[in-house]
Amino acid sequence: MKLLLPLVSCAAAALSVSGGNPSIRPLPDFDARVIASGDWLSAPVCIDWKEKGRLMAAITPHDPLNPRAPLATDRLVMLGDADGDGLLDSQRVFAKGLKPVNSFVFHRDGIIIAQGSQIVWLRDTDQDDVADRREVLFSGFGSKSFPASTMSFRRGLDGWVYGVQGRGAEGSTNVVGRGNGPFGKIPGGVFRFMPDGSAIETVSAFDATSASLAFSWDGELFFSRADGAHVGHVGLPELYIVRGVIKGAASWRKIEDHQTLFPFGRRDRFRAFGNVAGLSSQPASTAISFLFPAGAVIYEGGAWPERYQGNYYVCDPLRHLIHEDVISRPESAYFEGTRRLDGEFIVCSDETFRPFELRVGPDGAMYILDAYRADRARSHSRAAAAFFAGSERTAGRIWRVQHKQARRVECADFCRASNGELARALESPNAWVRQTALRLMMERDDRTCQPELERLLKSSRFPQARVAAVWALHHLELLSYSVWTNALEDAHAAVQKNAWLTFAESKREVTPEIEKLFGRLYKEADERVRLAMLRAMANGPLTREGRESIAKLIPDFKDVWSKSIVYSIAQRTPMDFVKVAFASDKSENFRELVVPLVEQLAREAEARSRVLDLTEKHAAKAEKLTAAVREALAKSNSR
Repeated sequence: MKLLLPLVSCAAAALSVSGGNPSIRPLPDFDARVIASGDWLSAPVCIDWKEKGRLMAAITPHDPLNPRAPLATDRLVMLGDADGDGLLDSQRVFAKGLKPVNSFVFHRDGIIIAQGSQIVWLRDTDQDDVADRREVLFSGFGSKSFPASTMSFRRGLDGWVYGVQGRGAEGSTNVVGRGNGPFGKIPGGVFRFMPDGSAIETVSAFDATSASLAFSWDGELFFSRADGAHVGHVGLPELYIVRGVIKGAASWRKIEDHQTLFPFGRRDRFRAFGNVAGLSSQPASTAISFLFPAGAVIYEGGAWPERYQGNYYVCDPLRHLIHEDVISRPESAYFEGTRRLDGEFIVCSDETFRPFELRVGPDGAMYILDAYRADRARSHSRAAAAFFAGSERTAGRIWRVQHKQARRVECADFCRASNGELARALESPNAWVRQTALRLMMERDDRTCQPELERLLKSSRFPQARVAAVWALHHLELLSYSVWTNALEDAHAAVQKNAWLTFAESKREVTPEIEKLFGRLYKEADERVRLAMLRAMANGPLTREGRESIAKLIPDFKDVWSKSIVYSIAQRTPMDFVKVAFASDKSENFRELVVPLVEQLAREAEARSRVLDLTEKHAAKAEKLTAAVREALAKSNSR
């Protein structure tokens, strides 16, 4: 049974760009239109598309930008267009009476939601599009009096679900899982969990009131946070970071090169586009900074022109705009975020426009969730004025932004697709299509797709398909050694990187043959590939020759992440690394890693004696390292 509710057409008509609202301005090549609005919708908090193509939304009657009381008033609904006019005008309730829902992802026969102190799996076991079972996967986020805010669930290529823990994270000291646990403390920042509830762990620790995540096609994780960087990058999981050892070492890095915005002002309504042809230039004196970076998405929809592919978009609901950054990486392990224009992607002079979340749909369009304040509306029609009169609530809106010359994005019928068709869908230019196909293959756990996946990995001309294929083979336990080693030498660095990461995630032991592959491929590898290679080697155990070959790389490291991984390896057999340091012609470059290793060795008398012998033997050749080591030994002796 379908529940059909009428869309409040006066709101939609008044607030579409073509309908006459001059205060909302996308770039000239784009159309922006409200596709859902009105009291029947309340305020959408997050959205995603089911494999059937229907839009699922978590909605609340409260303002999604403010902390919500733990009242059971939220709903999960499927939205549809019953009359084919391009506006969402129907909904079917999947679940209601929910405490505040901050995010969700699809999983098998249901939906995993972030809900206060818990992560819950709402299941539809009889497939009637209504939840009929509730299973708690994890609990213990925040305290009883102040549940933590978990949000921005995103699936990674590695099969984990990633999320952010914001306000209240200081109370998450004893997170408990459904079958395994307790897992102990999960600090604020990025975490990840297995959708079956078997594991949860910290990925990147930082303080944030709220934050949003976005994955690139090759698995790089970026984020914006409300009280910090509007573009940050998680370069290395927290697992490999040892605080206080490597100077400046952290799992994440701010990559933006600016905080400047060009919003509409009440006196500068049409200056927001900077140097875009045909529009007024923006004086530098009117530039201001972010107030509340929120929502993040990397455009990989496949419909817009190439210059937009891979760009990063972030909202600021208090500045009433959507900002664009170009993500790039010169020859280093670090990314950079720069602006493409001296203006904004979308700006608005009306404070009712409060965008806070972005998604890219299966049609290649960008969808904006807008915490529209009806009580502040500057109406553009008598009908809208009558509707909003006396309103004191948030009546959210969903906008659809599409390029005027958008390419058509083909999408498989996932409900009827064979395993081979799912595999071929990995070649889609649309990230949602690829991610949905990969998820369904993992959930079906049918290995008949192996030939097609191996064909893609070997011969697809699309690197995003080859990356997805290597992960699909890994998840289905079909990634043979010969296929894997071929992927290590793929023409594209992203495929090489992800092939190494499948090994790192597998936790399999490093063999002498893999050590030889590492030694042969490392020198010519891209910097991000090198990090993945080191993470794979951290699985261990390494032979003496393997440990020495990695130790000899230390003097040439240019980033803190490589040093952090190697330090985590060196802690297991510190003497081997200390010996290589003293024997090296670049011994001075080892000091940062060797000193903490010596402090570790100094706890045992025999190891301490061997270190002293090394300082005496190499005193003349490694003068600065010797002095640093002797100082470390003296300090440890005085404790």
